[in-house]
Order: sequence, then C-alpha cells, then structure tokens
Amino acid sequence: MHGTLTTDQRASLARIKQNERTLLRLIEDVLDYAKLESGRMRYCIAEVPIDDVLRTLEAFVAPSLQQKGLEYHFEPCGPDLKIRADRDKTEQVLLNLLSNAVKCTDHGRVTVRCGTRDDVVEILVCDTGRGIPEDSLETIFEPFIQEERLTGRSGGTGLGLSISRQLARDMGGDVLVSSRVGRGSTFTLVLPRA
Repeated sequence: MHGTLTTDQRASLARIKQNERTLLRLIEDVLDYAKLESGRMRYCIAEVPIDDVLRTLEAFVAPSLQQKGLEYHFEPCGPDLKIRADRDKTEQVLLNLLSNAVKCTDHGRVTVRCGTRDDVVEILVCDTGRGIPEDSLETIFEPFIQEERLTGRSGGTGLGLSISRQLARDMGGDVLVSSRVGRGSTFTLVLPRA
C-alpha cells in the first residue's frame, strides 16, 4: 500500500510483530491466572484423540525451531488412544511445554511422545536444553517465577507453568518434570485415559 519496504523497515515490522505476540501472550497468561484463581475457568470435558492435538503443535513452534536449528521429533500415540479432557486447555498446556522446551534448548532436539500407565495417558515433551537444578524443580511451578532466575534468560510473566499445572489438575491430571543440568528436561502432561 505504501510502496516497497526497505530491509530496515522489514526488520522493524518483524520486531513489532514479535512484540505484539509477546504482549498478547502476557495478557492472556494474566487473564487465565485470574480465572483460575477465582474458580471461573470453564472446561468442556470430552473424549479427545491425543494425536489430533499433538499434530497441530509443530506448526506453532516451527519458526523458532528453524531459527535455532533444532530438530523436532514427534512419535504418534496411535489413532485409538484418547484422553478425557478439554481439548483447548490440553493444547494450551502442551503448547506452553513445547514453547518452553524450544526456548530453553540451544542445540539438539525437542521430542514429543506418549505412553500409557494404568488409566492415564502421559504426554512427554523432552528437550536437550540446559536443564533445571534439582532444588528448583518444584519452584518453577509457582506463580510469577520467571525463567531468567533459573536459566539466565528473561521473558514472560512466570505464569505459564503454574497455569499449565493448574489446568491439568483441574482436568484430573498433572504436569510433572524431571531434569538434569546440562542434559535437558522432560515435562510430562498426565491426563485421564478415555
């Protein structure tokens, strides 16, 4: 509309777009946290084919994966495996876990896979990132604990993992973590099997 953009103008517009996404994510986190705290979060629990949810996630993080040169590996769970959960909330939790894995990994890969145990489905998001000190493994789920305190990088409200865990627990599941410094982390979303 205004003619050809210069290289500098394109770079500025890209920064504006990225900042807009960041601000929107921050606002959404604060609103979700307020809904959870007030008990006003609504859930639409149904049988959800987990592979349908997992297949949509890569598109959201593909630009970050490509920019950092990370491999992405998705191991399908199988067409018959279903969870009993709110599809949108499940996607929100998994997207947060996957985004964090990409953000905290400088080299290597991010893997998404799942398994079953008793009456639950476990969706694992594994990375080859910096890892988390053992004494911080529960602290990271507290509200307003920002990644920069643990990893040296800033950004976010420090609500993503807190919201993710609460959403999972409200759906009858949980978010668990295991990690070794310098070896990466595995976050596991546990949800009831349909």
